[in-house]
Amino acid sequence: MDEQIKELAKKQSIDIPESFNNRFEETLNNIPSKKKIKYSRYQIAASIVATILLGSGVAIAMANNRYKYVPTTGNVLDMEGSVYGLEETIVTEDQNGNEITLDIQIIEDMDRAIVNVGGMYFLPESEKSELKIGDKIYKNDRASIGEWGYSWGAVDVFYNLNKYEEGQDVVYTVYLDNENKVDFNLSLKEIKGVENYDNLGIVSKYNNIEMTSIINEKEDEMVIDFFSSDNPVYITPGIDGVDGTFSSIYLIDANGKRVNGLRKVENGAIKSNRVRFDTRDTQKPYKVIVPQVIAEFFMIENNDIYSDEIILDVPKDGEAIEINKDIKLDIESTGIKTDNETVKLTTGRREGNKFMVNIEYPENERSKDYLRQVFAVEKRVIGKDKLTFAQTDCDENFEFVDTLEFDVNMFKNKIKFKLSPCIYDLKGNWEFIIE
Repeated sequence: MDEQIKELAKKQSIDIPESFNNRFEETLNNIPSKKKIKYSRYQIAASIVATILLGSGVAIAMANNRYKYVPTTGNVLDMEGSVYGLEETIVTEDQNGNEITLDIQIIEDMDRAIVNVGGMYFLPESEKSELKIGDKIYKNDRASIGEWGYSWGAVDVFYNLNKYEEGQDVVYTVYLDNENKVDFNLSLKEIKGVENYDNLGIVSKYNNIEMTSIINEKEDEMVIDFFSSDNPVYITPGIDGVDGTFSSIYLIDANGKRVNGLRKVENGAIKSNRVRFDTRDTQKPYKVIVPQVIAEFFMIENNDIYSDEIILDVPKDGEAIEINKDIKLDIESTGIKTDNETVKLTTGRREGNKFMVNIEYPENERSKDYLRQVFAVEKRVIGKDKLTFAQTDCDENFEFVDTLEFDVNMFKNKIKFKLSPCIYDLKGNWEFIIE
């Protein structure tokens, strides 16, 4: 994980667990080589960095909370000091007619600005950008840059800002190559906060999971940002469909007409918590229904949602063993109810220093909820405890299996670990009435 990100998170009292870093690297490793991210990260980072630094939902609880909704990102900040941002994401073109988009927040308590900039087609050759506030010019510290498909983007951080005063002239300049740059003249406004989280939008609660929706309506269109409230796990709306739709998230109007939600694509990326509805020929009141959510347990700070300890003998090199153990996950401690809490350890095999344990999710076929992934907390004899995420791989019969991989050098004769849920699809419904 980039040191700038860690440092920023530390300043805001955010603990980035090793599990997040592992998950981050795992996601990067699954990207095809031709789309590998240059330098650090982006399309993942553009959303994940924003989640860590700025929060999607409430990332951090502070005394005398002030909750600030940022319309350009759909995020909610939880902080006392002043925050300045744009009313809308800026879209312009470079000298070659390629689209460039920009979003920025100046965070007073952190004495810095965070800029998300992106465009179409070619990744910039230059890492240089500048932020001019009044007469003072600040140089960037680029947290991430990369490309995804036909788009690229970067996260720039500017440190040690002088106190910003609303109305000051602000210009952000991004250098694309030696002869091509784009200037953004910015008009920033203070983002107002509310004392009570529920005052931000319409709240729906089901199965001990609370979601808040903020409604933004324009002619013939309604955009909703969904985000977590004070939940036992990290929540985003369930995503399905590869045709640009959230077919599982839908609207019913006063006459019973159904309108499926559409993915909102901005800055070359799909915002996972932002859904758009075509409201032409519809009539209020609306009922918006979210039939499922994605619950991510690895995002929980100080996660202690673990199974009982599991102890396995370390086999000899080249040896395959039968395990056949059913492991019950500790979901009840979160207050969330599900009938899908079992992971089955089926077989294991050792290859050199690697011990692979194959796992199955036996309740997935019959349960309404779907367990996507678990991770193991290794109780190592050598070194610190480690989090290991289950990976999908091909076995010797070329069939896909989920596997936990352990380094036997970190243990003695026994491998000891606990299991935690990582990602669930949990069924609802969460319903929002829009008058």
